[in-house]
Amino acid sequence: MVRFRQCGMAVVAASMLCCACDRRQLEVTPDEHVRAKITVKWDACFKSRFGYTPEQTTFMVWDDLGNAPITRTSFDNSVVMTLDPGTYQLVAFNEIADTYNEAGLHFYNSASYERMALRSLTYADEGTSYMYPPKTPGIAVVLDTFQVTRDMVEGDTVIFVPYEEFRDKGYRFGNEHQRTFELPETPWLMIVDLSVTVKLKHWQSVKAVNGSISGMADGFYLSRVERTRETGLLHFDPNNWSRTRYGSEADSTGSYTTRIASYGLPLDKELISERKNTDNVLRLALTLSNDSVVNCQYNVGKLLRYSNAEGKETRIRTRRDLQGLQLNLELPDVINLPVIGTRNNR
Repeated sequence: MVRFRQCGMAVVAASMLCCACDRRQLEVTPDEHVRAKITVKWDACFKSRFGYTPEQTTFMVWDDLGNAPITRTSFDNSVVMTLDPGTYQLVAFNEIADTYNEAGLHFYNSASYERMALRSLTYADEGTSYMYPPKTPGIAVVLDTFQVTRDMVEGDTVIFVPYEEFRDKGYRFGNEHQRTFELPETPWLMIVDLSVTVKLKHWQSVKAVNGSISGMADGFYLSRVERTRETGLLHFDPNNWSRTRYGSEADSTGSYTTRIASYGLPLDKELISERKNTDNVLRLALTLSNDSVVNCQYNVGKLLRYSNAEGKETRIRTRRDLQGLQLNLELPDVINLPVIGTRNNR
């Protein structure tokens, strides 16, 4: 009987202890989350250039614990996420990943912020492998690093300031009694337009232009703001050449020009001093009015030039370097074609 009573008392004591532990744990558990509203200011670079705002925005946020990114797609320009204290890295871009896949692009290593890249898919045409050029009217990307602090969790926050300012000065706090802070993000355009101009003698004899250029970067590492070192072949759209006549009609000299979206030159070939002429080869097939074809090939590595707003060659190392950047190629020599007549077809 004594043993039974002792066992019963032990069970009761253990039960009370367990209940006490549960009750104490519930009482001290704080709300350790903060609402982060991320807003992309599309007007800054996208609407002003293309005349409209993207219909969808995809947000990807990585924490500092190595977890898979939180991914949200919004039909607005903003999204609200609930986050714990820690350091976060953000990538946001217009549209959704499937849109890029349809445009011949593919997200690689999307589980890693540092290694995340856009890479071109390829297709074969008559035994030659070409890269799909970026066909979207512009790929705009946001990159940022921000912190959620313990003070933000426990206090009445907030006014958000950039990570660099947090590191140097700390956060400033506002009077809003809520745990929501907003990150106003400005996107940047990462695609570079390549312009190619070819001068022709007897240009009116040409009825179609086809061609390609080799040695172009096949992708872009987002967080590094770097092109890949891997290259591929870009094929020009034969229906996208415009022509201009120089001087009088009797002179019969003019030019054909095309423009194609690209990632630009590979990382280690950005400056002319880093390139050989054979790094980029331009091939042209000029179909004349009598259906004969004139094939031309030029080594143009030293002729390709980046130009920014100041018209100076630049090494691309920051997002600012990409804004309004163009890549231009103009053949210095005039291609002397045979006179086939004056058929002015495109």
